Amino acid sequence: IGGGGGSTIQGNFGNSTIAGGVSHCITAYNGAIGGGASNEVRASSSTIAGGTTNKIYAPYSTIGGGNDNSIGFPATNGNSQTYSVIAGGQTNCISSLGQANVISGGRLNYLITTSDGCNTISGGYCSNIYQSCRSYIGGGANHYLFNTKRSGISSGEVNKICYADCSHIGGGTSNLINGGGTSTCRGNFIGGGYSNTICRSLSSGILGGRDNTINSNTNSIFIIG
Repeated sequence: IGGGGGSTIQGNFGNSTIAGGVSHCITAYNGAIGGGASNEVRASSSTIAGGTTNKIYAPYSTIGGGNDNSIGFPATNGNSQTYSVIAGGQTNCISSLGQANVISGGRLNYLITTSDGCNTISGGYCSNIYQSCRSYIGGGANHYLFNTKRSGISSGEVNKICYADCSHIGGGTSNLINGGGTSTCRGNFIGGGYSNTICRSLSSGILGGRDNTINSNTNSIFIIG
């Protein structure tokens, strides 16, 4: 413990370091806290560089800074979320049995999966990736990815992709790509606009506009706007 006050390395855990700050706690081997206040490392080989009230319960993971960010939960301590990163922001959370998940920043973003991994939320506000792998949210607010693979939302607000693979929404508001629980919704694209929907389609796209719909069981359809 290099400095500050009220910090502890509990138990006989070797090679752990608290460089500074106040009221930190490490309960794992090879843990490190750089500074800030009230940060906790409770899994081996994990690091919190700074910030306040950040917590890691997953091995080989890192929180760069910010406030009230977390990787893992106490109930899964040591068994999940390996190699995951939260760079900063506020109240961001990664809870996944997969590996290599990333939240770069923003506020109130959640990444929750029970398998696989390699998902990214770059920033923004109140977006969620749930039960997905190799998928991303670039920014914006209130986006939702559910049960997707290799899919993403770049920006905008309240856009959703559900049960769809290799599908993308560029931006806009309230756009939806929905496979409805089927495995045939793949390769679809919505560029932007408002309230556009692609449902159970294959290799279809809507460039923009408002209230456009590509219905179920249609393939290779394209609407300009």
